[in-house]
Amino acid sequence: MKIPPLPTTSRTWLIYAILVAVLSSLCFASVTDLLLDTHDDDTFRDHERIVQDFSFFFSPDKDQPTGRPTVELLKYVAFLIRGNDSASFHVLVVFFHALASFLLAWTAHRLGATLEISLTGGLLFLLNVSHYQAVYWISALDYPLALICSLGAVLCYVRYEEHKDLRSIYAFHTILPLGVLAHPSAVMIWFFCLYWSWSQGAVLKTILPRLLPFILLLVPTALLVYSMSPRTTATWPLLNMHASDILALLLGMLRALLWLLSRLFTTAHWLSLPAYQLQKWELVLGAFALAGFSFLMWKKKGPLALWTTWIMLSFPPFLLLTESTITDLPAGPSRYLYPATAGTAILSAWLLDQLRSRLAKMGDFIYVFLLIALLASSSIYLHKAEAISLYTSGRFYLAKGDIETGTTQLQRAIARGPDIIDIEDAYVRLIMASFHQSEPIEPALQRAQQLFPDNIQFTIAHLVLDSASPDPLRRQQAQHSLYKLKDQGTGNVYWIAQYYKNLGDGFYTREEWDRAIDAYRQVLEFHPERMDVRADLGWVLFLTNRFTQAIAEYKSVLQQGPHSETHFNLALAYLMRGDVDSTRAAYATGIEKYGRSSAEKLEVLQHLQRLASLNIQAEEAHHIIRTYWPEKAVP
Repeated sequence: MKIPPLPTTSRTWLIYAILVAVLSSLCFASVTDLLLDTHDDDTFRDHERIVQDFSFFFSPDKDQPTGRPTVELLKYVAFLIRGNDSASFHVLVVFFHALASFLLAWTAHRLGATLEISLTGGLLFLLNVSHYQAVYWISALDYPLALICSLGAVLCYVRYEEHKDLRSIYAFHTILPLGVLAHPSAVMIWFFCLYWSWSQGAVLKTILPRLLPFILLLVPTALLVYSMSPRTTATWPLLNMHASDILALLLGMLRALLWLLSRLFTTAHWLSLPAYQLQKWELVLGAFALAGFSFLMWKKKGPLALWTTWIMLSFPPFLLLTESTITDLPAGPSRYLYPATAGTAILSAWLLDQLRSRLAKMGDFIYVFLLIALLASSSIYLHKAEAISLYTSGRFYLAKGDIETGTTQLQRAIARGPDIIDIEDAYVRLIMASFHQSEPIEPALQRAQQLFPDNIQFTIAHLVLDSASPDPLRRQQAQHSLYKLKDQGTGNVYWIAQYYKNLGDGFYTREEWDRAIDAYRQVLEFHPERMDVRADLGWVLFLTNRFTQAIAEYKSVLQQGPHSETHFNLALAYLMRGDVDSTRAAYATGIEKYGRSSAEKLEVLQHLQRLASLNIQAEEAHHIIRTYWPEKAVP
């Protein structure tokens, strides 16, 4: 079988664009089921505020101030069109990733790669598994958009070099800053263009005048980014690091680089290792990759050296992050690989082409077979990699208090990819969350104990459940075992208290008041310093008309430290008990302590208005409002 060369025509590129669109639709169709992840809801809340006042777009006080206005503006426009619809935003990310894949093929061809290598490289990038998070996470739209701007800038620069068209160099100096405003990693394109011109035989005194204007444009670009960014974002950690141990800092950067390099191979079109965990042997593989890439840059010329240089230039912006930032991510370093995988995709296509040319008669057959095998493998493992997004999404929903959605996401993650997520952590969170719900959790707990028999948390969870059993003997045995565990370490005490807290929250949600009270009291039995639990206990006692007991718990909370909500709940309990003098004194003291800011005054008002709306001592509530906030008084 001999495949004829592809013609470099508009028709070829049109067919290729259709192919990219079809593959994207088939392989990423399920992204609409991924829901939200960390920071996505912050962005959605910002949209609601910006639509009221567009000047808020430039504020560093946004819930999610990324300092990347190109992406923020794109997301805001998408919000104006479709609203805060998670499915639409996931489709938007896939669209821009597909566009980046197409532009990568076009750019590779313009930089000298054959049409076959260019088109194949674009497909291998489209379905590369390494950078799955940049495709599956709405907040990672930065990466495809930055790469699109980067490739667009390279195309403009190449056109200028070929035709000396001033409009092209103006476009270069317009598009590249937009890329930097999408993600700082786009800065590497300046160095890439410098290297490309040098590799074409140009000298620095000729190259630099074309490129130096970008350096000048970086000043206003950096000022804009700085003005829109809080100092706590990942862009700035190096500025806050202590430089007392430069050697440790450099060694950390080297280890991070080796891990990132190894992931270009260990997760390229497959995912057979835990994505979140650094394997020691990966550092060795990364060292071999570093040596190999260095050799290619030094000894080779043409597309091979060019795209190896692209890969190596892709990493420095991410090495400015601390090593722990890169190695402690629950989804692994996936999104940081996005720019580099553009280079490895072209190199992979080059290797396939070399294999094809060296195998003579069977070359084309093997080429097609390997390409289809790689794309098929990528499709399978990309689907599996959705488990990681489901896992991080589940963690996000649990953290914001949406127990039902978070539990569902974690269950889907465990079913989809138990070998690539932190399965032990997933079960811990799933079991903990299940205490909030009425559904049986024993099957999941038993499975967790089978998988991780040495994890004391699952043993504690089982005992806490047994201690709430209606069977007196089972309850007594469980409580005895829990007290034995208490004596074995403070870590056990923390988890016993936490499981009882979640158990109590579940009873509270289901309005099983007496069982909630028992569970909260068990927390305090093991961990009496839990001020938050004592406050929750006071509120349940209040709801069940045990006002004297509620007052006692509230006073205990306030003896440990200031707590505005508890203070005003104390006043509420006094009022319900009919102690008007203590009520007025508690409100007066609370307003003096906590009611100085508008937000805290609003909290006081909400307590009083809750009182009035419930028709509980309504006249007294209105009297306090008239006393302290006459402007809010009911006529």
